[in-house]
Amino acid sequence: MPYVTPDQIERVKQMNLLTYLQYYEPQELVRFSGNVYITHTNDSLKITNGKWCWWSHNIGGRKDWRQQNSLSLAAIYKPKQNIEESTSPAALMQFLKDHPYIYDIVLHLDNDTAGQLATKAIQTILPPTYVVFDEPPKRGKDYNDYFKITLKTQQIQARE
Repeated sequence: MPYVTPDQIERVKQMNLLTYLQYYEPQELVRFSGNVYITHTNDSLKITNGKWCWWSHNIGGRKDWRQQNSLSLAAIYKPKQNIEESTSPAALMQFLKDHPYIYDIVLHLDNDTAGQLATKAIQTILPPTYVVFDEPPKRGKDYNDYFKITLKTQQIQARE
């Protein structure tokens, strides 16, 4: 491995990942939504606002969950068939008004047609100042199903 000078290391520390990719590997960047980017070689690496998160490895720009804000839409939001004519969920809009420092939104909506349609509507309707991530459960219809499946799997593994 070639020697890297302390000056080179210092210059690298001044540059965030997005800036690096924009200048040195622009062919690798793909706009995901708003100001969120992924790379051609790894679509689980999300880059935004100078931060990154590698979702599939659970590392990067995540915060402590106890310091995050949460809101339940309580399955009451149904967008119109033509998404552009829909309005945002009233509870979400009030929450964002009450918490003006929020700009990243992670949706954990149901893993069915209604949940996917609601996610697409929210991503389409919200102003581009918000970065909206879609994180449905990896298995099951909703996170309750996912947690039950995970618990059952852990119980089976513990018995073996």
